[in-house]
Amino acid sequence: MYEQNENPWNDSQNQQNQQEPFRRNPAPGNASNGLAVAALICSILSIVSVCCLYGAFVFGGLAIIFALLSRGSRKKAAGPARTALLLGTAGVLISVVITIGSFISVSRQYGGFDKFLERYTYTLEHNFGIDLNFNAKKRGMGYSCWATIGNQMDVRFNDFVRYIEQDDHTKVMLLYMEGLRVENEEDGRKFLEAARRTSVSKPIAAIKIGRSAAGARAAASHTGSLAGSERIFDAALAQAGVVRVNTPNELLDAAEAFSKCKPAHGKRIAVLTDGGGHGVMATDFCEANSLEAPVLSEATQEKLRAILKPHCPIKNPVDLAGTPEGDMWVFDRCLEVLLDDPDVDGIVIVGLYGGYADLSEEFRVLEMDVAKSMAERIRKGDKPVVMHSIYQPQQPDCLKYLSEQGVPVFGAVDEAVRTMGVLVEYSERRAALLEEAGSVPPELPAGRREKAEAIFARVRSEGRVNLVETEAREVLRAYGVDLAPHYLAATADEAAAMWEKIGGKAVMKIVSPDILHKTDAGGVALNIESAEAAREAFERLVANGRNYKADANIFGVMLTPMLKGGVECIIGSSWDSTFGPTVMFGLGGIFVEILKDVSFRVAPVNMPSCRRMVREINGLAMLQGARGSKPCDLEALAEAACLISHMVDELRDIAEVDLNPVFAWEKGLAVADARIVLQAR
Repeated sequence: MYEQNENPWNDSQNQQNQQEPFRRNPAPGNASNGLAVAALICSILSIVSVCCLYGAFVFGGLAIIFALLSRGSRKKAAGPARTALLLGTAGVLISVVITIGSFISVSRQYGGFDKFLERYTYTLEHNFGIDLNFNAKKRGMGYSCWATIGNQMDVRFNDFVRYIEQDDHTKVMLLYMEGLRVENEEDGRKFLEAARRTSVSKPIAAIKIGRSAAGARAAASHTGSLAGSERIFDAALAQAGVVRVNTPNELLDAAEAFSKCKPAHGKRIAVLTDGGGHGVMATDFCEANSLEAPVLSEATQEKLRAILKPHCPIKNPVDLAGTPEGDMWVFDRCLEVLLDDPDVDGIVIVGLYGGYADLSEEFRVLEMDVAKSMAERIRKGDKPVVMHSIYQPQQPDCLKYLSEQGVPVFGAVDEAVRTMGVLVEYSERRAALLEEAGSVPPELPAGRREKAEAIFARVRSEGRVNLVETEAREVLRAYGVDLAPHYLAATADEAAAMWEKIGGKAVMKIVSPDILHKTDAGGVALNIESAEAAREAFERLVANGRNYKADANIFGVMLTPMLKGGVECIIGSSWDSTFGPTVMFGLGGIFVEILKDVSFRVAPVNMPSCRRMVREINGLAMLQGARGSKPCDLEALAEAACLISHMVDELRDIAEVDLNPVFAWEKGLAVADARIVLQAR
C-alpha cells in the first residue's frame, strides 16, 4: 500500500503532471552523461589510490559529487553514476579506516595523540630542530630566540649573529651550519667579523656538517692542495672564537656548561672521584680533550691527607675510595680544598654521587645536605665544576638540585670531561681574540703594492698566471720578506760570471713558467763550487728542462747562495671561495703533502695569531730542539707568516703562495724556494 503522497497514481499528482509535462521524467542530456562518466573515472581512481590517503579522499569525494549531479531531476541516477557512487563511497570509507588505524598506531608509539602531533609538527619544521627541542626539554633548557634562515636568500648568518650580540636575554648562541651563502669572499668575512665581536661577550657553539675534502679545488701548489675547504672553515671558526662540536647532544652540553659554569682560566683539571675506575678514566679523557691532570701540589696533598684515610689516592685523581659511606661530607671538604688550590683551573667530579640515597632515608637526607653545601661553595668560587654520575639517568633529587644550582651533571665520564674541554677551549679562544684585537699590524715597506702590481701586469700581458721564481722573489722582497740575493743567467757564460759574485757554494735552478716543480724536471743543481761547474750545470739544467717539456719557455737559470741546513718549514697562502685569502704554516720539504702537519688562518692576521699558528702544529717539538738540536727562531717564522698574510690580503690578485722549504735556524730563517700563482680570469 502507498501513502497518499507516495502513490504514483494519485489524481492530484497526475493533474500537476498534465499541467507541467516537461518536468516529468526529462530525457537525460549530454551534460548528465558527461558527469556520470567523470564520476565513474574518479571512483576508479579513488579505489586505485586507497593507499595514498589524500588521493582516495579527493577522487572519492569528486566521484560522489559528480554522480549526484548527473541525476538532474531524476529520482535514479544512470547506471555508470550508480556504480561511481558505490565505488567512490567505498574508496572514502576504506581511506578513513586506514587513516584512523595509522593515527592510533603512531599515537601509541609516541605515547599519545598529542605527543604524535607535537612530533609531527616539529618534523615539518626542521629535523635538526626536533633533536634539539626534545633534548633541551629534557634538560629544562629554554630559548630566547629560535631562527631558521633556510638557504640564506635574505637573512644570513652574519645578520643573525649581529642581532644576538645586542640581545640581553641571550647567554649562549648555538649554530647549525651547512655552509655560508656567499656572493664573494667579503660575505664570509662579514660572518667572521660578526662572530668575533659576539664571541667576546657570548659563547658561540656550532655544528658545521660536511667535513670531507670534496669541496677542495685542484691547486698548483703544495699550499693549495692542502687547503681543503673544511680545514679552512674549521680554522676560520676557531679564529672567530666559535667552538665547534660534532653532535646535537654535544651542542646542548656546551650550551648548558656555558650558561651555568664559571669561565675557565686554564686547562689544569683536578678529578674528584669515589670510584677508582671512573677517576682513571677521567684523567685519560683529559688528555684526549687537550686538558691536563697534573699532580697536585704538596700543600694541597697535605690538606687532603688530613681529610681522607691513608689508603686514599690524593695526587690526582683524588679517590675517596669508599669513605663516603662512613662520612658523606668528605665530598664537600675535598671540594673545598681543590677550589682553594691556585694551581687547579677546573674540577670534574665523577662516580657514584646520587646513588647513596638507595642505602637509607638517612643517606638520602645527608646526600642532599652535602649537595647544598657543594653548590654553595661552587657558586662562591671562581672555577668551573662539572659532574658525572652513573645515577644521572634516574634523576635523584640531589643531582636535580646540583643541576638547578649551576652544576652540569652528565651520565657518562667522557661527556663530563669533554664539556670541561669545551669550557677551556672557549676561554682560550676568547683570550686570543682580545690579544689579537689589541695588537698592531706590521709596518710594510713603502711602494710595495705598486712594485708587485707592475710585475703582475707584465705576467698577465704574456698570458701567464704562474710567476717564475725570480718574479716571486721580487714581490716578496717588496713586502719585506727577508731573502738571499738571486741572479738570473740567460747563458752559460752569465752563469759563470754570476757564480763569481756569490763567491762560494751556489744553488742553480731552472726558471720557466711551464716547469712548476723543478725537482721533478731535474731542474735543480746543488753545491756548485766553481765558475766552470756553473757553466756545466747551466747546460745540464736547460737540457733537462727541454727533455721534461720540449716547448717549455725557459727564461734562464737562477743562482742563489747555498744555504745551510735547518728545519724545513712551509709558509703559504691559498684562496678560499668562502673567506678569500688565507695563510698557512707547517713542516715543509718533500714530506709536506704526506704529513699534512699545517695550520691555517684567514688573512690578514697579526703576530699573536701567527705565534699560535707556529705552535699549533704536531711537529712543534722539531722546532723547539728535538734530540739535542738547537731550538729554531719561532718569532722569525711567525713574522714571515704575518707578512705573507698582509701581502695576500692587500694583493687580492694572488691565488696561491708557496714558500717551501723555508729553513728555520736558531737565529732567523731562509727561503729556499718561492712560488706565486695569480687568479685565473
